[in-house]
Amino acid sequence: MQLSLIRKMVLFFLIIYSQDCLGQQYRTYYGDKMPPTGRLHTLNFFINIIYDQTPGDDPVEDTDTPLWLPGIPNSVNNNPPTFLNGFMDNEYDPENIRGSFTKRFAEASFNQLIITGDFVIINIAQSYITPDDPGAGFTYKQLINKCIELINEDVNGLTTIYGHNTIEDYDRMQLNPKFSFQKKEMRSNGRIDMAQYFVRNCTQKHGSNNNGGKTGFEIKQPLKINQEFYFFDAATYQGKVGNQDLAHPEYQPTEIHELAHNILGNSNSMHMGGGGPVDVGDLVTLEFNKGGYSLLGSSGSGMISCNGFERWRLDYRGPSNADHEIAVNDENSDLSARDGAKTFYVRDFMTYGDAIRIKLPYIDNGALNQYIWLENHQIHKNNKEEYPAYWTQDCKDDGMAGIY
Repeated sequence: MQLSLIRKMVLFFLIIYSQDCLGQQYRTYYGDKMPPTGRLHTLNFFINIIYDQTPGDDPVEDTDTPLWLPGIPNSVNNNPPTFLNGFMDNEYDPENIRGSFTKRFAEASFNQLIITGDFVIINIAQSYITPDDPGAGFTYKQLINKCIELINEDVNGLTTIYGHNTIEDYDRMQLNPKFSFQKKEMRSNGRIDMAQYFVRNCTQKHGSNNNGGKTGFEIKQPLKINQEFYFFDAATYQGKVGNQDLAHPEYQPTEIHELAHNILGNSNSMHMGGGGPVDVGDLVTLEFNKGGYSLLGSSGSGMISCNGFERWRLDYRGPSNADHEIAVNDENSDLSARDGAKTFYVRDFMTYGDAIRIKLPYIDNGALNQYIWLENHQIHKNNKEEYPAYWTQDCKDDGMAGIY
């Protein structure tokens, strides 16, 4: 009798489990860890390390950095970088998006993803991090934990430049790797959604980074906000910033790349559009990976922009392309040989989202489908956050508007 009951219970739970699994939908447009639509207000930490124990280790000691000058040791919000206002908007005004970071994601998503934020400036002494061993190095996680510890010494904890000092400011969407490419609810969970760490003068020995960035790591040190402690859902880390003008980057910004990983995929297999070499490391997507353009591009990108492949993955459709996943002026432009001859008037990709995808008729046995994407990039003519890398330098041309 008991065995029969147990069998029935097991069968019942298996049915419920299978229904739950069948009910889960995996779609790239749900985003990996982070949903690609909604409002995200990030908490941005700008960190200057004061090398009071080993001054010779400071990588910018003899460098002129007028955009970000060092401040008083172990202080908060002293000597903020001059580029903050042009880097990220602290409030959302749809008629006046100014910050280069905010504009980049707003323009890529047709204002479906709005990223704003506030700032904390931390001047932390090396001796605060390694008080008992002046010659010791420290990891990026140790640096982050010590910066949070310094903030937490204040009775109220967090104090930002523009006064966003409540958990409600930073707890607006669900960022959770357990729901990778599944639908995520836009709700609060009592945690800080996204922290971004920018280090003026880290090295591999002091902060685990000579340049570039990281994401997908966990911060175990909680932050005090109004005398309560809160953990983080997600974070990015980038350095060495030195004298980079984050409001007017010359090449693909590290911080764009790292945050985009949380949307498009945290594996390096997601690198595209200049994100990494085609013949080294993980499998990568897109033939122009070495020097193309993408939200996931990196310093090797030839142009700062987004591309049709990632807009298609995230279902970012242009304002006049409602009926088709890939369209030109709301006419299907996802083509194969059987469609025959077609004529399209392709408008500016950044403004309208027009793109053409052509399926190649011949592939090797066992190969994945291959496509050519065509996009009209009217660089310098569309008032968008789109430009060739280093185009302001004398040694580089301004780039050409046209079909890419």
